[in-house]
Amino acid sequence: MANILAIKWGIHYLRAIPGKAKNGPGPKNCGRVSCSWDSAIYWCNEDSSGDKELYWGQIADLAQGILDNCAGLTKIKGQGTYKDDKWSVVVRFPKGSEGNC
Repeated sequence: MANILAIKWGIHYLRAIPGKAKNGPGPKNCGRVSCSWDSAIYWCNEDSSGDKELYWGQIADLAQGILDNCAGLTKIKGQGTYKDDKWSVVVRFPKGSEGNC
């Protein structure tokens, strides 16, 4: 489970980045875009055969939706998906070889 406060800061950080994020072809190609206090935000190219580019604010918006709908008192874990556009955002504790942050 991720720390809610760290995810809030991660969302704030993502909103401040200009331009677009780029992720390689799917399926399920995920990249970590924010990580602090052992709490991470990832965005994933779910199924598109080509590269996917999104505005950072789009990633932040979906992370905010996860925060709004999946948060407990102090911890959060969840995933939101835009099936038509074939991308998702995951909020969770970083696992295994990803290391802590």
